[in-house]
Amino acid sequence: MPYHLLVAVFCFPCCIHSFTHANRQICFWYIIITASKNGVRRGVSATVNKVRIPVVPLCHQVLIPSVTFQSNRRPIYLKSSSTYHLVGMKMKKGIIVALMVIGSLVTIVHANGGPEADFTWTPASPSTAMNVNFIDQSTNESDIVEWVWNFGDGGGSTLQNPTHKYTTPGDYNVTLVVVWNISGNLTADIAEKVISIANQDPVADAGPDQMVTTKQVTLNGSASYDPDGEIVGYEWDFGDSTTGNGVTVQHTYAVDGTYTVTLTVTDDFDAEDEDTAQIIVDTTSPQTTLDLNGTLGAHGWYITNVTVTLTVNETVSGINGTYYKVGDGNWTLYQTPFVISDEGTHTLQYYSNDNAGNTEQVHNVTIKIDKTAPTATLVTPEEKRVYIFGRGILPALRKTIILGKITVEANATDNIGITHVKFYINGEEVANITDAPYEWAWGQSIGNKNLSITAFDDAGWSTTDYVDVFIISIFKPRETVELDPGESS
Repeated sequence: MPYHLLVAVFCFPCCIHSFTHANRQICFWYIIITASKNGVRRGVSATVNKVRIPVVPLCHQVLIPSVTFQSNRRPIYLKSSSTYHLVGMKMKKGIIVALMVIGSLVTIVHANGGPEADFTWTPASPSTAMNVNFIDQSTNESDIVEWVWNFGDGGGSTLQNPTHKYTTPGDYNVTLVVVWNISGNLTADIAEKVISIANQDPVADAGPDQMVTTKQVTLNGSASYDPDGEIVGYEWDFGDSTTGNGVTVQHTYAVDGTYTVTLTVTDDFDAEDEDTAQIIVDTTSPQTTLDLNGTLGAHGWYITNVTVTLTVNETVSGINGTYYKVGDGNWTLYQTPFVISDEGTHTLQYYSNDNAGNTEQVHNVTIKIDKTAPTATLVTPEEKRVYIFGRGILPALRKTIILGKITVEANATDNIGITHVKFYINGEEVANITDAPYEWAWGQSIGNKNLSITAFDDAGWSTTDYVDVFIISIFKPRETVELDPGESS
């Protein structure tokens, strides 16, 4: 019963040897031959005189002197029993000679214009980042029983159209062995081509953009990488006409400002890539200006609502926010001018910070608001009453009548306090009383008079009350208030 043979070719770096024949460098591979009793596999068969051929790797070579080889073809060696045999190919003017030596049987098949191995790949100019699709373009495809690929980097495949990825850039010899079964005869051919795998550029990473409040900056390029090798150089341009080298560097800037830092990395194939980072150096705190818009009275008091406007100067990094609070209130982000309307004394606090983290010292300002005038009442003398020596005796018909001296009394109150009360006769100031009780002794006067008092508060508000009187007083009062020359309200 005949045995059936299957020829399979596998390519591994450790299995590639070479020898010199006819002044040419020739390479050879493993050949594995197996025997099967279960029929023909892929149509490849041969009668071997009932001798089982073991599966062995090729470790030695025996040349058949009568066979010569072209430099672009490779011999294939088989081992049967203790004898080395050879399957060789000679290509000359389109004629392929297939020689198989198995045991004592040698079969030579002449194939004029016979099948040829050929292949191509896509993409045409691959890099280490790409999958290379190898495409078999051998002739007589329907008769092919085996494809054996050697990708040149230790990898291989027995698929017709394999895919392979190279991890290291360079030139690789790719070999395709194709075996045909033509009418029961095994014919083989080898196609060899050089594929160039391009280097992938490194990827530079200068690190994140930074805002710093110190002039010294640390830059870290350790996130840079090379997908198919290693980075051998890190060069920094700090954006201020100075440079540095290293994965991590420190640099001190002379002045505040915005700088564009450029990192250039170089890999072991001299490919370069660059990345930039923006560095904002801001060591100066912002300054906030206060503007109060209202009507000022006396002694720093505002007598209307006060509109508060905060303005902050620009810094290198930009303003993050301005904050304020009034009295014991909460800190509030300033956005637009605001109004303080409550009467009384208020403490306004405010400050600003910038995007780099510089914070201004808190400012404190006192804002006093008084929108209410004091109350003032002329208590004595009353309107339309008759007074004799300071005592109101009976009502008068038209106006108040005063006979003899009298103590003029006034009552004045205010939310922020009365500072003084002035007394006037016919519009002329005759007394200025600063403390309660607000009284003035009047006498030694005759005729129709206009008696008035005016009360003043600390904000400058004033209120007046008056009464028209007829007075007859001969005697000088016990107390008089003398005014300084030129003193007025």
